[in-house]
Amino acid sequence: MNEVCVSVQQMQNIEYNILKFIKGVCEKNNLHYYLAYGTLIGAVRHNGFIPWDDDIDILMPRNDYEEFVKAVEAENHPYYKLVSKETEENFTAPLPKVIDSRIELVQNYSFIEKVILGPYVDLFILDGCGESEEQASNHFETCYKVFKKWLIADTDFFKTANRFTALLKRILYFPIKKKGYESFLHDLSTECTVYSYEQSSYVGTLMFPSTNGNNKKSEFLGNVWSKKYFGEGVELAFGDEKFTVPVSYKEMLSTWYGNFMELPPEEQQLPHHKYTLRIPDGLDLENI
Repeated sequence: MNEVCVSVQQMQNIEYNILKFIKGVCEKNNLHYYLAYGTLIGAVRHNGFIPWDDDIDILMPRNDYEEFVKAVEAENHPYYKLVSKETEENFTAPLPKVIDSRIELVQNYSFIEKVILGPYVDLFILDGCGESEEQASNHFETCYKVFKKWLIADTDFFKTANRFTALLKRILYFPIKKKGYESFLHDLSTECTVYSYEQSSYVGTLMFPSTNGNNKKSEFLGNVWSKKYFGEGVELAFGDEKFTVPVSYKEMLSTWYGNFMELPPEEQQLPHHKYTLRIPDGLDLENI
């Protein structure tokens, strides 16, 4: 295995092929999925990747995701694999991924990762949030509290702070660290599935919500939506194929990003992740 730094374009190509695999599995099994976040902006604004973006995110309703787990297993693809708490006992995160297992991804981040990953597409599960906005808001807050405890339990403070601060955090959060991320993953799954997706008027990304909001209200609006926003979806071009996006994708993007058609300042046009790849001998990234 050769450890190499890859260009944004090379990473995009690898991830795009994973996305096409996911689309094929979903179409074959009549499952719903939707492009999301920066991937959705890319489809709307660029008809493909945001030029500097280095990841792909999709949303998938809970029941469709559960069927997707079975469908990927049945596909038995030689190298596209689903990595999740359903498929890997040691996987630490409530954010499933479809990976290219031919390549090893070496990430520089603070999570305590116990499973070898390849380049991946993130699957954000959509769960039911109840019948009213008030009910949805209360439910989101309950789930978010559990999520934050999981995040603490699964974070290596020595990668995110100086040694003194890291030691203080270890002492402060000792009860959470002692309980462990596995326990909080179980609690999170239990809380997030209180409401049925099918019987809810509001749905959201409760298992792994966005934490970029400035306050509770903005975090709620960035993670919970009317189920009418999704529907059967519509198709938009992303690269050389079309993929499903939410029916009300413009409203969702406006909630997430404001004027999503405006390019950010040049100094913010940077990839989101830091990583290298370990490539087996004989695998040509240019023709993957």
